[in-house]
Amino acid sequence: MQDYAGIFFHRDRIADNGSFIDGGMKEYEEPLDEQGPVPTHLLTDHFTRRAGCVIRSNQRIRLDVRKDTSAMRFDTSSILRKLFLTAGLTLSTAVGASGADLENTLYLELESGRVVIEMRPDLAPGHVERIKMLTREGFYNGVVFHRVIDGFMAQTGDPTGTGRGGSSYPDIDGEFTNEPFVRGTIGMARTQDPNSANSQWFICFDDAGFLNGEYTVWGNVVEGMDLVDGIKKGVGRSGAVDDPDHIVSLVVAADAD
Repeated sequence: MQDYAGIFFHRDRIADNGSFIDGGMKEYEEPLDEQGPVPTHLLTDHFTRRAGCVIRSNQRIRLDVRKDTSAMRFDTSSILRKLFLTAGLTLSTAVGASGADLENTLYLELESGRVVIEMRPDLAPGHVERIKMLTREGFYNGVVFHRVIDGFMAQTGDPTGTGRGGSSYPDIDGEFTNEPFVRGTIGMARTQDPNSANSQWFICFDDAGFLNGEYTVWGNVVEGMDLVDGIKKGVGRSGAVDDPDHIVSLVVAADAD
């Protein structure tokens, strides 16, 4: 039987009718109330998938290999944006002396150095507003990267370090778009409830297209991705990290000295 270990499934999408091809069963140890995206090789339940949709199944993972080309779209603005980001440039409207929109730029200080994040209020204004508010309150300073899965993502933003914590503010409604999850994309973590994002977020180490339209994209790493790659990885299938790395500080660039 073919090994589908490199294919990712989302835990809460609902499948519709269609033909399937049997695939391998995987296991995942993460509690269901913990926030964050889930890759296929880390599932507790067995699932069924059709054209990117999944339901729980008590028997097996089944994969539909048909490709629905009618769902494909070409977003030229997204393609151009990727080209600029690859060149190390940022696109903005309110531009500072450095060429960045300082009000929508974050300086993420790690123990290894500075990571520069471009926020995307054009995609997720509510999420960007929440991130800036918490950042200006110093909420993220000292918070650990509690869940880090090599080749997938590094997750932070929980002051309890358990994956179940958040801020004192109400949860945010999802702001889902067609913006793809690629290397350096920053998304908001949530539970199975699509409107449960609060303070936790994650940075993708690599392309993660299975998250597209399912999690809110609110930013991109534009400098220092090599430092993100160096964040201490978790051990085991849950991605939980012993003695994790932490955020030294997170600052809105417009507020920086």
